[in-house]
Amino acid sequence: MTSEHIDGLLARYLGLLHEYTELRSQLSTHQSSMFGNLARANFSAERGFRYGPDHFDGRMQALVRLSLSEDDSGSEPAPSFAVTRPKKEVEVEATDDVMETKDAGEKKQEDETDTTKNTTEKPRPKKSSKKKEPAGPRDPLQWFGVLTPMALRQAQSEAIEVIDNIVPRLTTLSAEMAAVEIEVRRARKKRAKALGLQEKEGKSTAANATEAAVPI
Repeated sequence: MTSEHIDGLLARYLGLLHEYTELRSQLSTHQSSMFGNLARANFSAERGFRYGPDHFDGRMQALVRLSLSEDDSGSEPAPSFAVTRPKKEVEVEATDDVMETKDAGEKKQEDETDTTKNTTEKPRPKKSSKKKEPAGPRDPLQWFGVLTPMALRQAQSEAIEVIDNIVPRLTTLSAEMAAVEIEVRRARKKRAKALGLQEKEGKSTAANATEAAVPI
């Protein structure tokens, strides 16, 4: 391994570290704002009521999903994390129009005069059917009633920003940094081994040259 390759890995590591440091600063800012808004919401709530896990709905469902993939661009694969939100299913209304009309044609009977009978049934009334698909997970703010304070909504928006964007990227950067560290250690070991072989070959060459120069 050449020194240029190791320098490139170290430069990449420093870039990842810089982004990681900035995201940690953003995470701290969002968390401070989130807990501050939550404290203001509890302060303005009714006496004896607090916004917390005691009022959670026991039927709550996860609103986000974590997807994991591996990046094979480097020599050491690093996992990549991302958060996805499933789309809410909507109610589907379908109206079925059933119109059945039957026409009776001419019927011929033996030894009787041909008669034509046209019978038309009355159209049946329209049947409307509503198909309700299962609704998506409820908004957690609805657990605390319809009228929620603005501070609680702001706390939710801060938490969504942290969960959707900052935390997955921080986790991905941490995994990438660990993979780069492994690559740097391997590159340094290979370079040290190559330098040792070169030094050994150089000493052997110098010894042979010395022996050849000494007269017998």
